[in-house]
Amino acid sequence: MNTLSDVDIRRGGTDPLNAGLTSDVLPKAQGSLTGVSVRYAPDPDKQWFVLRVTYNRISKVYNYFSQDNTEAYFPTHYVQKTLQGKKKRVLAPLLPNILFVYASSKKVETYVKHTPDLPFLTYYYDHFRIINGKNPPLTIPYDTMMNFIRLTSVVDDIFNFIKH
Repeated sequence: MNTLSDVDIRRGGTDPLNAGLTSDVLPKAQGSLTGVSVRYAPDPDKQWFVLRVTYNRISKVYNYFSQDNTEAYFPTHYVQKTLQGKKKRVLAPLLPNILFVYASSKKVETYVKHTPDLPFLTYYYDHFRIINGKNPPLTIPYDTMMNFIRLTSVVDDIFNFIKH
């Protein structure tokens, strides 16, 4: 680092300076829900389920969940397609036919097994575990899903710029 030799960059302390609100600035926030957005606060009664939606009806299911106040997520990205001889930038699912739903297991079971409007909705099963002789529905830990949402929510304009 290029700095004058008589300058103490830590202002006499042993800890480095903080450049904003970090976890060590507000120790009360560590290990608690203080400072967490209500929308993204973990709910002990809910899990992230991985569901399969057939026949490209993911938007229909997503809208159904939204109207029922159930949080759902499916990652999208822009792709370049040629439509009628013209190149167009189109928003498309990143993982076709996969929808992530944050709800209680009973609510998800109601959607999958007892909702006539959603006959094309099924579970993805966890084939690495067996509970009561069956594979349980695949779930994703809350923190892992939040990281996945952050990662796939990045606008890909930067990446398209780098490619060209």
